[in-house]
Amino acid sequence: MTMSTVAPTHCFHAIIFDHDGTLVDSEYIHCQSWNKVLALYGHSLKFEDYCAHYNGLPTQETATQLKQHYNLSESVDSLYQQKIDFLNYHLAEKPFPLLAQVKNTLLFLCKNNIPLAIASGANQHEVSHSLQHHKIASFFKAVCTKNDVANSKPAPDVYWLAAEKLNLAPEHCLAIEDSDTGYQSARRAGMHCLRLSATPSPEEFKDMKAICEQLELWLLSGQLKKLLNT
Repeated sequence: MTMSTVAPTHCFHAIIFDHDGTLVDSEYIHCQSWNKVLALYGHSLKFEDYCAHYNGLPTQETATQLKQHYNLSESVDSLYQQKIDFLNYHLAEKPFPLLAQVKNTLLFLCKNNIPLAIASGANQHEVSHSLQHHKIASFFKAVCTKNDVANSKPAPDVYWLAAEKLNLAPEHCLAIEDSDTGYQSARRAGMHCLRLSATPSPEEFKDMKAICEQLELWLLSGQLKKLLNT
């Protein structure tokens, strides 16, 4: 799913970022963690297959699909916990790396007084770990994760919550996402969404630098601006 970079007629007053694959380069590490689980049962998962079929899915849903795909006897809950344990072990040693140009983009937006939030399908521990390690927590007025809502992405709940915490209607928030699951979540919440992609279509963006260039244009045109009463 994609959307034109041409903005709607109304203005955006805040930007809501996804976490995995948008702020941090985490997908390869997630795939590695799943491969450590699958290795226990004699299986493996190619990174391109992970990206094509599981990127952006809630961990529980990925566990369900992998159990079915590999006909594993282990319970979904056990597979889920094993993956979380391997991931936490990794994060205790090394954080998810910040994607290129993310910090420059956050600095640029904050300099222009644009409120920022996070709406993530990851758990609170993973997101907090990234924010604290990379010293970017202060950029965000609200941080919402799957732990804060009843329904994970692709449901719109986490984006609705982020908009609520920013005291804005969803249509006045601009989402930035990378996965199909996240894109669907933002669109179902009623938000315009800019999409990152390793192989972008004309309506998508290759990296955060390209997104920042689009945001600069919208700031100059008045399409993106801070509310005067906030």
